[in-house]
This record gives sequence, C-alpha cells and structure tokens, in this order.
Amino acid sequence: LIYWKNSEKLFKHALEVTSNNAIVHNNLGTALAKKNRVNEAIDHFRAALKIFPDYKKACYNLGLAMISDGNYEKAVYYFLKYLKMCPDDAKVYHRIGLAYFNQGKVSESSRYYFKALDMDPGFEEAHFGLGVIFSSKEKFEDAIEHYTQALRIKPEYIDAHINLGNILFNKEQFNKAIGHYIEVLRFDPNHVTAYLNLGATMLKKGNIKEAVSIFQKANKIRPDDISIKHSLMKARKILKQAEALNR
Repeated sequence: LIYWKNSEKLFKHALEVTSNNAIVHNNLGTALAKKNRVNEAIDHFRAALKIFPDYKKACYNLGLAMISDGNYEKAVYYFLKYLKMCPDDAKVYHRIGLAYFNQGKVSESSRYYFKALDMDPGFEEAHFGLGVIFSSKEKFEDAIEHYTQALRIKPEYIDAHINLGNILFNKEQFNKAIGHYIEVLRFDPNHVTAYLNLGATMLKKGNIKEAVSIFQKANKIRPDDISIKHSLMKARKILKQAEALNR
C-alpha cells in the first residue's frame, strides 16, 4: 500500500496512469499554485480546459493564476468566460474589477465593483475597491461612504481603517482619524503604518509627547526602519523646542 506524502505527487501519478483527465490537471494546478509555482499551474489549468472547455473550476483557477502572474488582460478573459457559466458569482465580478484597476482601466473597474455589489450588497471588498477608486479621483465623500460601508460589514478591515483615517487626516478631522488608527492597533498591535499615522496626527494636534511615545513604540517593532527613526527624531526635536519655550 502506497501512502502519498503530498497532493502534487498524488496528482502527478494520476496523470501517469490516466489520460485526458481534466479534473486531475485542475487539481495538480491548484496544488502547484499553492506552492507559488504559477507558470506550472497555468500549464495544467490550460490542459484541463483543452480537455473540457467548459470546466468552471479550471476556468476560475486559471483567472486567479493569471492575476498572480500579472497577466491581468488574460485574467479578465478567463473570468468573463467563467461568468458565462456562473453569472451570479459576486467574487468574480470583484476579481474582474481588480484586474481592470491593475491595468489602469478605472471606469471598467468601478463598473464591475458595482456589479459585484448588485450581486452581494454585503461584499466589503467591492466597497473597499470603490473607496480606492473614488479616492484616486479625489471624490472623497464617495470614498468615505464606501470605506464606511466596508467597515460596517467587516469592522476589522484594517486597510479600510487606514485609508479612511488618511482621508479624515487630510480633511483635518483629526479625532476621527485617530479613532481609525487606534482601531487598527486594536486588531493588530504591531501595525507600523498605524503607529506612524497616529503619531503624525498627534503632532498635528499638538500632542507632542504622545507623538514621541507612539513613534518610540513603532521603533521598537521595526528598529531599522529609517522613516520611523526620522519621524521619532522630528518629534523629539519639536518636543525639545516646545519645552525650551516653556522654561
């Protein structure tokens, strides 16, 4: 009795003893993709589709692999083919939106994010994607709305907290921005970007000692980071100047 140590060996053996097996090609492609062997995975997904052109799983997996390979145009092609077979899959509309965004096709991207929300109004990643797009267009009120929606659905959505905090910082709504950065640190106490943004916001508010303390925490987490050291030195310099004025 042979016990297979891993799925890759199992599926390779299956291909040796069978022919024209689309399922095995898809499964082997999935195993290879999990090991970041994307080019090999793509070959097997293509082989699966050559045998069975309407194989939904292989079509979807090939789209994912094309995104991993940076081939966004091909990813869109295979996802659109998949949607002809599964037209109500919100996550695929989102994937297409993401692929278009990475090609710089913002209008097409937003159109597919909205289609994803038509399918699933509670799809937080589609709201986040629209937040990014509206921010890039400087339509900040729309961006705020979509980031807020994403956070209503998923309160621990760290990137949404960071991006929304940054918009609020630029609008000089510092207390609201601070609230979002603190939320990030509640979910991830070692999130350096949140510390840096929180420290910068404290400086803007004139809370210099708090800023120094926050930058020190970031420096402990990442002691070799030059940007953290620079922020800490700047805050200490401002604190020293403030203390000299108060003597």
